[in-house]
Amino acid sequence: MIAQDKHAGASAQQQAVMDHALTAPALVDAGAGTGKTFTIVERVAQLNADANAGCPASSILLLTFSKKAAAELRGRIVKRLGPGVEPPECATFHAFALSLLKDMSKRAAYDKMLTQHGSRGAENTLQQRITQRSIAEQNFNRARQLASDNDFYGAIVLLKQAVQFAPDNAQAWYLLGSCQERNPKWRRDAAESFQKALSIEPDNVDILVSLGDLYKVEGMISRAQTCYEDVLRVNPDHAEARSRLGNLKKK
Repeated sequence: MIAQDKHAGASAQQQAVMDHALTAPALVDAGAGTGKTFTIVERVAQLNADANAGCPASSILLLTFSKKAAAELRGRIVKRLGPGVEPPECATFHAFALSLLKDMSKRAAYDKMLTQHGSRGAENTLQQRITQRSIAEQNFNRARQLASDNDFYGAIVLLKQAVQFAPDNAQAWYLLGSCQERNPKWRRDAAESFQKALSIEPDNVDILVSLGDLYKVEGMISRAQTCYEDVLRVNPDHAEARSRLGNLKKK
């Protein structure tokens, strides 16, 4: 069975994720270009093949941020599992949440929960979120102006609050990373901000190039190369990525 054989193409860290027991939760922190999709696909295949410690692929739920990423993930898993195997559900967070609300039995339980918390409390929470989104948008716009004026520290302060109130704003995370990388002491934070942005918009070539450039400056050549290759996968005619990749290979 797959569960008993180490995958030849996996690193030690990837194999550890594939082998992790279902009896305990796991949080895996991995940036762009580190092989997350490959690891997930192999993890699903391994669980489906292990009759003792695994589970059927159809019992697995996989959620991501974009429709394109969900479709690509499902396609790779279907190909990996082969014909006759029911694949796991692959969807965006929003699509999965909507499907729950459309299920009348689950919707009834959800409505009951809202009623128990009180309609007034629900209204207050909704109003608070609307206010926070408005503040986040204002801070983001102001931060863009500060960044163009080279006030990167001021922009960072505003952007940190913006992503706290609107964590799904990929452009805010991207701008935050672009400001943070100006200071060598904050480059690790910058990489994390770029990765947050890519988790929302995984095919954004501008973010991928910026992360690749950051990795190159930090001497992480293989990661930089992966970022540029990802750009060319999305846009084969991207001149900057092709040039940067060519320069890396010359070295």
